[in-house]
Amino acid sequence: MYFIIKQYYDYIYNDLGIVYDDNPYIIAILTYHGNDNYIEITNDISKKINDLHHEFYSNRESICKKN
Repeated sequence: MYFIIKQYYDYIYNDLGIVYDDNPYIIAILTYHGNDNYIEITNDISKKINDLHHEFYSNRESICKKN
């Protein structure tokens, strides 16, 4: 589940969100001087952060189980 706030200005696009999963986190993406593809850029950044988040907790679990 996601809670997202988006703000658009002439050349600024901000995307803020709270991700409610097993390990919730807050994400804030602030852009300036984009090429009219802000949504694509912020979606890509958000996906990469989400992937890293899940990878971190997956690795953390497997490492802690070994010890």
